[in-house]
Amino acid sequence: MIKKVFTGLGLGLIACAVAFLLWQQGALAGFEHATWQWRVAHFARPAPATSRLRIIALDQKSLDWGRKENGLSWPWPRQAYATVLAFCKRAGVRAVAFDVLFSEPSLHGMADDEALSQAMRENGPVVLSYTLAPPDEATAAGQAPPPTLTISGFSQWFSESRAPVLPQAVTMPVPELAASAATLANISNHPDPDGVFRRAPLFVNLAGQPSPSLALATYLAAISGSTPLSLKENHLHIGKLVVPLDEAGQAILNFRGPSRTVPTISLAAVVQSELQLEAGETPVIDPSEFKNAYVFLGMTAPGLYDLRAIPIDGVYPGVEVHATMLDNLLSQDFLRDS
Repeated sequence: MIKKVFTGLGLGLIACAVAFLLWQQGALAGFEHATWQWRVAHFARPAPATSRLRIIALDQKSLDWGRKENGLSWPWPRQAYATVLAFCKRAGVRAVAFDVLFSEPSLHGMADDEALSQAMRENGPVVLSYTLAPPDEATAAGQAPPPTLTISGFSQWFSESRAPVLPQAVTMPVPELAASAATLANISNHPDPDGVFRRAPLFVNLAGQPSPSLALATYLAAISGSTPLSLKENHLHIGKLVVPLDEAGQAILNFRGPSRTVPTISLAAVVQSELQLEAGETPVIDPSEFKNAYVFLGMTAPGLYDLRAIPIDGVYPGVEVHATMLDNLLSQDFLRDS
């Protein structure tokens, strides 16, 4: 009997050691990802916060409308986005976030950039995006660096984490637009090794300073006054909100469902609605549908190449990843490593 007990214990220890080695080498990642996909598909449900979000989509319908009805080729004049902001102001949205880069001056001239800049000042708060540039590229001369956050405990947390330090090489909006934004935010994130997006950073470490993601910046822009931020034991505290982070400082996303789970409206319909309201006509979209919403504007048309893979959808617009982050933040239900 004693021999059998020791034999069983020995076999158990060997099995545990083999499993640990396989896990450490990443050999079990495929199995984990497969079960992850099943779990997300089974448990995904829209949360109450989802109804507080809206996505204005630069979709194929918008591109077709612009071309057929207005003779507009891509990229559109930025005056179109000014019209969108006027609609959002009329509707009483909390904040508007652009998952669109304005890194080059408008092809339609300086007056076009000035029109959008003025609209941003009059109809804010508006959050603009920047992206991380390749390490060998520097931020353009004369451009201000991206904004940073004051996070209590950041240095100590970072020294104990596996979060990377990124060089301060970024692709920024043109200065005229950047100066009119409430803030600027990073939209760069990377998938897991299998190409699927399961997590994203709420902030990145740019040359030793934390800079916010589009979701976090939008949340903070909508709040009157300052909000204290702190890091404690792999948790980001945002006022009274607490977000669990993984070892690399990323939040694990709790996806609500496939694409368009967040209410999504064609950008063309929003532009038409604002023009109709200005003319005293009945709009296609009732502004009350946007009341007190957080609005993300991004690209969903296949030809604009901002489509990702998530555990339950192989064609998921990048703007919806940012919206999911804010949804999880508002709902306080990010996933966590077990």
